[in-house]
Amino acid sequence: MEPLIKVQVPLLAIHAQDDPIVSNLAAPYQEIQHTKYAVMVATSGGGHLSWFEIGGGRWFARAASAWLNKMAKEADFDALRAARETRAVENGDARVGRAQTEWNAVQRKLYDNPI
Repeated sequence: MEPLIKVQVPLLAIHAQDDPIVSNLAAPYQEIQHTKYAVMVATSGGGHLSWFEIGGGRWFARAASAWLNKMAKEADFDALRAARETRAVENGDARVGRAQTEWNAVQRKLYDNPI
């Protein structure tokens, strides 16, 4: 398993500190602070896959949807691609320049297209 610090795409993590399955002691708070691509929302309550509101709704769905919409509208995918290619060149990756990524917002997919 790769450490969270190696994440190179926008990532939203939502964690409840009272989760009985995923202990708060195991939550990657320090790693989140050291990556520019990840954001973590930690709540004191919520259990495991809960966060119920009065009326039966769940607030996390609205928060995740708002974050995804913001990423779709404001994320600079050219900068992400350039940073990835720079790291690949620095690491001697021979695949640099062979493929170009393309974000399709309608299908919500990132494609690697041959040049």
